[in-house]
Amino acid sequence: RQQSSQASASGRRSCPDGHELLPWTAPAGVCHGCGKIFPNGEQVMDCRRCEWMLCEICCPRAGASSSFWGSLSQLPFYAADSIDASFNAVDDALDDFIDRHGPKLEAADKVIDAVADKIEAWADMLEGSSDVEDHRETPSLQDKEEAREVVVEFCETFPAEKILPSQEDLDQFWSRVSLLYAQSLSPRPLAEAVRRQFAAPSYQGVRPAEVRALSALNDWCSRGAVGRAIITEVMPHAKTRIGRLAERSAEGDDDAEGQGQTVARKLLSQTEDTARVDII
Repeated sequence: RQQSSQASASGRRSCPDGHELLPWTAPAGVCHGCGKIFPNGEQVMDCRRCEWMLCEICCPRAGASSSFWGSLSQLPFYAADSIDASFNAVDDALDDFIDRHGPKLEAADKVIDAVADKIEAWADMLEGSSDVEDHRETPSLQDKEEAREVVVEFCETFPAEKILPSQEDLDQFWSRVSLLYAQSLSPRPLAEAVRRQFAAPSYQGVRPAEVRALSALNDWCSRGAVGRAIITEVMPHAKTRIGRLAERSAEGDDDAEGQGQTVARKLLSQTEDTARVDII
């Protein structure tokens, strides 16, 4: 407090080493006159060379004027401080990016590793034999189980009032499906998991899980070659059931019957259009 009083009484405009103090918007810190702790953005009188500051009470900024040489001599130190603050801001931004996107980056790394392993295996196979068809890899039990879990979670676990998935739901499901496809490079595990959702011939009505599966297949029609490859594997085994769902009479569009009929008809129409394009 004694130093603060002296600074206030004398209107000190220099640091203890005699460097001229300049007005500055400071980061969070402590006044070297009275010990006051102030937040980021505090208006102070400052010597960057010594990193020495006085608050508004100890050294009011009103009427303060800096000399040309005083400002010039401090310029390199303020520049260095600004650069340091910029690097800190970049570090904080990178940390925030990693916190938010770290899981996605890790998943992408796993997919890249899986694809690299498959390519390496194919290269070894081609070097060992010219007959590629005899060496097509069968999806592993792990690939099939992971596909089953993902499809069951989407088709059978959802709020009762939300049978039809939203576009956000479909986008998230496709992200998981495409990752699984990249791991096995085969549509078969996913196609088998989806076909199981239609394997209920004794069920007279439309199961909500079927509506969800139909919605996913509809969405995959617009997902490029991978989506169409999965659908091509599904339709020969599930087309009869899907055709029956499309032909069912429904009282309204809001219940499972109506939603199933609408989505099934749309899917059959899209797959028939795709088949015509492929023939042409």
